[in-house]
Amino acid sequence: MERSEVNEKYVLTLVENSDATLSVRKMDIPSSEVPIAELQAMVENSNRTVYDMSSYFYSVFSPKIKAFAFCYPSEYNSSYIDQRAVPNEISYADYIDGVKEIEKRFNAKHLYSKDTKEALKAKLDKEIEAANKSAKELYFKKASIYIRCLRLSETVKKIKEKGEIKLYSRDIVGFSTYTHPINDDLTVELRTNFGYGSAAYFNLAVKYKDIVILPYSYLVHYYYANMKSLMACTRAYRPLRDSWESSINFIADFVNQSVADPKKFIGEYVIREIEEMMKGLRAIMDNPAEVQSRIKDSSLSEIRLSVIRPFNKDEIVMMETMSDELTTLFKAEKITGALLFVESLMQLQEVCGDMSPLIDEILSMNKMVKPEIPPVLNSVRSMIEAFKKEVKIIERQIKFKENRIRYFEQRKEHIQAKMTFAEKIAHDKIFREKNPQYVKLEEELEELNKKLYELHSKILKRERVEERLTVCLKRTENIEDYKKENHASK
Repeated sequence: MERSEVNEKYVLTLVENSDATLSVRKMDIPSSEVPIAELQAMVENSNRTVYDMSSYFYSVFSPKIKAFAFCYPSEYNSSYIDQRAVPNEISYADYIDGVKEIEKRFNAKHLYSKDTKEALKAKLDKEIEAANKSAKELYFKKASIYIRCLRLSETVKKIKEKGEIKLYSRDIVGFSTYTHPINDDLTVELRTNFGYGSAAYFNLAVKYKDIVILPYSYLVHYYYANMKSLMACTRAYRPLRDSWESSINFIADFVNQSVADPKKFIGEYVIREIEEMMKGLRAIMDNPAEVQSRIKDSSLSEIRLSVIRPFNKDEIVMMETMSDELTTLFKAEKITGALLFVESLMQLQEVCGDMSPLIDEILSMNKMVKPEIPPVLNSVRSMIEAFKKEVKIIERQIKFKENRIRYFEQRKEHIQAKMTFAEKIAHDKIFREKNPQYVKLEEELEELNKKLYELHSKILKRERVEERLTVCLKRTENIEDYKKENHASK
């Protein structure tokens, strides 16, 4: 994928127009190419030192800001991003001291060398040049990043001075939230957390009268949905610089289409999402295995966001031996997950019209799925218990083998009691040759430990399935309460 130029060559902004609509505009970041090219040339020029680079950098920039908490040049899903600190100012005295230190180490290293003075001087010059080149490369890397971050910071400062700019593409490490009230009823909120690896996220929430417009269709389009996170957003994006284009354009389109008649637009938008979800839920009820397989093989199968994920490696492996159980889990998570949307659907009836038929259908689906969960849950628990019994058997075998090995090791220690370290090393090989049972016991112990690890891994994976099925079953406990509440809201 081509690297995005957002926050490198331009900052993406949302500008509010006089009619309350939004326009997407780019604000160019001042070019950094001239000073960076000059520093790069110094790296390649053997007549230039790291002192020359420092002198040039500080004469051009006179930096007042010590560091920037920007992600650049790292992507937003990177981890352990250091602050983009200004490179140190190097005085001529510091540079000379560094050269003297190289000379001191060189002379100590070649104290007894038989080389001629000319040969030693040539070697020393080469070593100083190599050290200088390395120092220049490190200085260039730090300086070029700082310069680009400085230009970005200057652009952001100008943006903040412009009242009509309501949102801009941020590059800040950590949490950031932007809220834009479209009118008294409608609000757009962008939440990001950059620079924290797998915990990074880039989510957008649209709220109508404090009710989050949920991405209902996500439930059926992806294998696994983190319902807690899903219930807090309208759209989720990959934590990448490239996502600024799609997220900001989505906000602009959403706002511009809703300005004239927010209630009507929200109603139509939500209905489309719900219809897509219901279509998917009906397909899952009819043939969960087919839908699961289609999702697994689709172009969406590799997408991983803060709110959804594809099959993981463990689940793909378990499909070979637990196909029925995992298919029931898939069906249960989708159908019972829809229950969590019921309250939102009730709240949105003001803009979407009567939702009770769809809510009744969701409740009916859950009533049908509920009795399917306990038998599968019991099956998974039986597997776990069977594996735990195997664990106990293997643990006893391991203990027996360890005791036998300890007997041989005590014999060896007794024989080697008065040997030197070198003699012990040599005797170890002889001892193993004379005691093949000892070697065999070690091999058997290694194999048993491997089996034990595999069993614990199988137990852990099935306990996760058990936990997810239990969550699904718990969701269905209040179906009748949902039903009463739904009919009371008519």
